Amino acid sequence: MRDAQRSLAEKLIAATAAGDLAAMRDLLRQGADANGADAQGFTPLMLAAYHWQIKGDFAAGVRLLLDARADVAAANAAGHTALMIAAIYGLTGMAEMLVAAGADPAKKSAGRLTAEDMALRNGHEEVAALLRQAAAERRLRAGTEGGIARLRENLKARARHLKKTGFGF
Repeated sequence: MRDAQRSLAEKLIAATAAGDLAAMRDLLRQGADANGADAQGFTPLMLAAYHWQIKGDFAAGVRLLLDARADVAAANAAGHTALMIAAIYGLTGMAEMLVAAGADPAKKSAGRLTAEDMALRNGHEEVAALLRQAAAERRLRAGTEGGIARLRENLKARARHLKKTGFGF
């Protein structure tokens, strides 16, 4: 990473940790990488969870980072994603935003824990329920999409067979 780009990323990390939305917006306009990470692998999106925990609702900051294509799957050195951090702190609003942006509630940390596990360990039943529901919906979508793909392939194979045997088409 070039020095200027690294400097912008470091400034974005600091601005996010401070909850300085105006500075975040300005740095992103200047080309700061929304996925830049500090030495421990914390991205601005992960640090947004800390700010949300300390000072309250930080939805605008999270939305700004998501709009700048922050990677919801990025993990720090411990394998924690922004969703896991939101779960640890019981940040329901942030967890909702991250799940809506495609964060995988079934992803496991280096310690083999999911975000739901982390929410439960910290007594955050509301977040755990949200994550349980999101994981179930994700499994259902994957199963439905997989079933449709299998059906499509079976129909294509049947059509090829019928064509070869002279029946139809």
